[in-house]
Amino acid sequence: MSYIDGFCSGLRPSVVNILLKTYRLERRSKEQLDEYINFLKNKNDGEYDQFLKYKRFVETRTPNLKEIYYEFLDGKRTDLNYDLFAPI
Repeated sequence: MSYIDGFCSGLRPSVVNILLKTYRLERRSKEQLDEYINFLKNKNDGEYDQFLKYKRFVETRTPNLKEIYYEFLDGKRTDLNYDLFAPI
């Protein structure tokens, strides 16, 4: 499985995209989530540490954030307030 989510010009996915991907992978397969987390850890550019800091911040601010996202994926919510995922 490829975890390269880069965009043209070498841009990388944002911490928001990484968080949403971890939520989707966690739902699908623990093994796939573990592989993705290991991929992030092994990039050695601090991306994983930056992601963890962001994840702790948004999940502390909105403790049921994952459930909100899952409800959106399941169609129980028609709109997703992306402000909940804002890093500031």
